[in-house]
Parts: sequence; C-alpha cells; structure tokens
Amino acid sequence: MKTYRWIVCLTIFLLTSSVISQEINNTEIDMKVTEFGVVVNSLEELDGLNWNEYFSIFDENKEDADIKMFFKINELIFNKKSNHAIQELNSINHIAISNLEFSVSGLKSEKKMLIQKIENYLNSVKEIIRLSLGN
Repeated sequence: MKTYRWIVCLTIFLLTSSVISQEINNTEIDMKVTEFGVVVNSLEELDGLNWNEYFSIFDENKEDADIKMFFKINELIFNKKSNHAIQELNSINHIAISNLEFSVSGLKSEKKMLIQKIENYLNSVKEIIRLSLGN
C-alpha cells in the first residue's frame, strides 16, 4: 500500500510540474524596436548600405508606431590628391569628416518616405565629399 501511495504522489507531482512548466512556456513577450542606428567608418560601408533591409527591423511594429533611424559617420579622412580614405589628418591636402550624425523619425507607415530622406541625405554627403576632393 505504501508503494501505491508513493506512485500516486509521484504521478500527481509530475503532472503538476508539467502543467506549471507549460504555463510558463506559453507566456508571450511583446517586444518592439522603435530606434535603430548604423555607424560607418569608411566610404565602402557608406556605399553598401541597404536601408530596406535595416528598416525591416521595424516590421513587427504596428503601422502607427513611432520609429527612428539614425546614421553616423565616425571619422573619414581623405587625401585630396589621391581621393583615398586615409588613417590620419596630417596635411592641408586632407579632408576630414568627423562625428557626422543625422536621424529620421516618423510612423512605421511612412517607412518609404523615411528611407527616401536618408538616401537623399547620403547622396548629398557623397556629393559634398566628391566636390571637396575636386572630382
């Protein structure tokens, strides 16, 4: 009889543990990304950005959710004569861009317009670099 009680208690314990663990595993976590940024250190990185891919991080958000995307150039230094990025600013023939940052924000439903703003801004930055280098 003791063995029977022991088996019944053990079975009840295992069933209770199973139900409790299922309740814990069924808990949903609602997490949304509202801000994301990209930092670059070279022109190659600047040219290789895919904003549609970066903005996909907001896909789980509702259409009326506020989102913000920022972009930052840490430091780019160019040699006017060779048009190549270099490591150190040490001549009047060098041009430096340092800590250039901008952001766009709006609703998730305005994603295409926000991407267009970023791309327009980056094209302006690239044009300024090109003109500064005399190309």
